[in-house]
Amino acid sequence: MLDVNKRLREAERALHHLELEIERHRHHIDGLAAHPQEAERARAALEKLTTQLASQRMYCDLLAGNSTQKNGPRVA
Repeated sequence: MLDVNKRLREAERALHHLELEIERHRHHIDGLAAHPQEAERARAALEKLTTQLASQRMYCDLLAGNSTQKNGPRVA
């Protein structure tokens, strides 16, 4: 079984990937002004990615909380 810290790192990488994908879709939508149907499809895909991003952030937060609890509070 993977330890919490490794799962957290993997979750953070997935989060970063989703953030990049959302940025790419936003730029793509900007370039589709002359193609309303394609722009609508891209907006729908962007909405799904945004939902996935929110879920991934919650997952990262949960893992970060578990990591802190398991290893004790981190002092700056």
